[in-house]
Amino acid sequence: MAEVAHADGSRQGVHYWNRLAAGLEVDLTREQFAGGERIGPASVVPRPPDITRGRLPGQYHLLASTVGRRLNGEDAFGPGPVSIKGVCFDSRGRVLLCLTERGDYELPGGRPEIGELFPSALEREIREEAGVEVRVDRVLSADAFEVIPGAWVDVVSYACQLADDHVTPSVSAEHTDVVFLEPARLARLSCPEVYRDAIALAVGT
Repeated sequence: MAEVAHADGSRQGVHYWNRLAAGLEVDLTREQFAGGERIGPASVVPRPPDITRGRLPGQYHLLASTVGRRLNGEDAFGPGPVSIKGVCFDSRGRVLLCLTERGDYELPGGRPEIGELFPSALEREIREEAGVEVRVDRVLSADAFEVIPGAWVDVVSYACQLADDHVTPSVSAEHTDVVFLEPARLARLSCPEVYRDAIALAVGT
């Protein structure tokens, strides 16, 4: 990490990049500094043991997933939009799901607005789609999802806590139904694998 100063010397903020085990430094966003900013001397910040919480964990996992795919040659789909999804359980262990017009069950959530933090976007989207209030807890995964042939979206999933465990969800114009279902029932229902995997991660932890 290093302090970043404006051209006039006033403090702008901080900048992070990676130092790999062999000492090689990889900075994927240094090109953002094009206005005369000055980057100060670096100090080593150990990688935290829990990277599912903290400063911008969703963006961290999204970046890591994207870089991993590129390194593995899995970049045929190119960069896509981002969708933030939430896994919300009630006291009976049922997960909150939305039914689409196609007949598929999906996790509630949607796309963040420009400049909107992922947790804030998810809380807003779940409120709009299901009429429930949640607290975003931790990142579960970041995966590429082919919505239709040739159209990809990066899905960042979070575990969430319901503000009211006895709330009855409501249905918005975006879906045909919003329900709490036992995860085991998904084996007999149409639900994309990316959402099944996120639910399994939440159940497993």
